[in-house]
Amino acid sequence: ALLQFIEHGTVLPRTAVAAVMHEVAEYHPVYAREVEHLVEVPASRREHIEEWLGDRVGLAFKAPDLSRYEFRYQGARLVALHDQVLAQLMYTGPNDQRIALCITKLKGRPSERLETLVEGGLKLLGVSKGGHVFLVVGPADEPIVERLAADLPGLLTS
Repeated sequence: ALLQFIEHGTVLPRTAVAAVMHEVAEYHPVYAREVEHLVEVPASRREHIEEWLGDRVGLAFKAPDLSRYEFRYQGARLVALHDQVLAQLMYTGPNDQRIALCITKLKGRPSERLETLVEGGLKLLGVSKGGHVFLVVGPADEPIVERLAADLPGLLTS
């Protein structure tokens, strides 16, 4: 099913950000349930993750330290979305909440403003900038999701 959005009576194609958020909403619950295999590469290999996934998505990025929010970096995984690669950085919170920061190349219509999707108990916020899509996903009732989204993409690129 092709989703379309209507704005001022005009049917708009879905933005690339919205398309990526819908994909992530489908797979995130599967990975987030994992305990031993939550990530593909552990946080102890931070430099390797940044080099490997940075190369795959075509962007130098840094996995941020979110300890000030009581979220611990667990590591990362490469996710295939149709024909593109998405880098997913996983974090766990004090009550075992799972949040992820994601980066992928922009394919399609950019979105200058932050977009939101709430689906299946998850909240996703995303934005595109400079040829990439940046998003955060976590429990719909977790306030850190919006706080982190407000700092994208700088949170990952500065």
